Amino acid sequence: MPSFSERHGFLRSKSIRYREELPSNLRGPIIDLAVGRIGSAALLQIVTNVLDPYGIEPPLLLISSPPISQSPFSMSQPPRRLMRVSGDATLDSVREAIDECHWYRVYDVVESIYQFLTIPVQDQQGQIIKGREPHFEREINDYFAYAEIGWQLRNGVIKTRGDETFESTVNTAVSVLEEDQKPTAARHLQFAISARRRRSRDRLFCWWKTKRSSSGSG
Repeated sequence: MPSFSERHGFLRSKSIRYREELPSNLRGPIIDLAVGRIGSAALLQIVTNVLDPYGIEPPLLLISSPPISQSPFSMSQPPRRLMRVSGDATLDSVREAIDECHWYRVYDVVESIYQFLTIPVQDQQGQIIKGREPHFEREINDYFAYAEIGWQLRNGVIKTRGDETFESTVNTAVSVLEEDQKPTAARHLQFAISARRRRSRDRLFCWWKTKRSSSGSG
C-alpha cells in the first residue's frame, strides 16, 4: 500500500545527480535489496560471474578485507576504506567487490540479479514460486529515484532515467513507433536522445568551467 505522502502527492521526484559515476555510499543499499531477495550465497555467485567471468582472479572470499579486529590504520600499512562488517564473510566479500569495481559494472550486476530472479524456485512446501523479478525492479527503481541516480531498470535492462515529463514523452513516442512496426526509428530516437543528453552535459560543463575561470581571473 502506498504511504501517506505518496497517496497525497507530497513526494516530488528528485533531480538526477549521478549517472556516469556511483559513489561507494550509494552501492551498499543495492546490495541490501539484492540480499533480501536472493541471499548472500547466490549474490556472491552472481557478482563473481559478472566481475570475473573467466575465473582468472582469486575467489572473492579469499581477497576480502582483514577482520575488524585488525586495525586498517596501523603505521605499517596505508589506510583503506572502512567497510560495513556483517559477520557474514560471504556478504562482506560481495560488499568489497562491489565497492571496488567500476561504477558501470554495478549495473551489470543489477541486470544479472534480475535475470536470476526470473528463474522459478521451490519453497519449503514444494510450491513453485514465479514472478519474483518485478518486486526487485520496483524496489531498485524506487531506490535509484531516491538516491538521485539517473538510471532505471526496465524489464531487466538498465536504461537512462530523466524527469517524469520527459520520460513519459519519450516512452510514448518509442511505443508508438514500435506499435507502427518501426523498430529502427524507435532505436534511432533513443540513440538521438542519449546523444543530446551527452551534448547538454558537455555544454553545461564547458559553461561552468568558463564561468569558474572568469571568476578566478576577476
